[in-house]
Amino acid sequence: MKIALFIGLPPKEVKANYGRQHGSHWKVSKAKAAYKKMAFTAAKSPAVPRLNGPLKKVRLRYTAFWPSNRNRMDPDNLIFAMKSALDGIVKAKLIADDSDREVTLLPPRQRLARDTDNDPTVRAPGILIEIEEDE
Repeated sequence: MKIALFIGLPPKEVKANYGRQHGSHWKVSKAKAAYKKMAFTAAKSPAVPRLNGPLKKVRLRYTAFWPSNRNRMDPDNLIFAMKSALDGIVKAKLIADDSDREVTLLPPRQRLARDTDNDPTVRAPGILIEIEEDE
């Protein structure tokens, strides 16, 4: 089974070095909670198939659709920025756990928003999260 979710781009406050540079713990905490809720809502969407239980072993890939090349993040920072979104997906019980025993994280891809290849799941700019059961 393959599931695709599309959410907005991660806010700047959830990026790896934002807290250290701007010194606002509460701002970071609020942004993470909001991004987690966004992913939770997407995972609970009627467009997502209902499961008998959370998926146990999955492969997961993020594809970021940026408005311009200036906005791109390096892959490690993109993965870091998506942590709260992954927590929202777990909270929605779409996947059982976000540990490395349960989730194989594939290298993220990055595209420009105009390069959506007419994919109906993509309303760029934003992040396409693809979750596929791993046998």
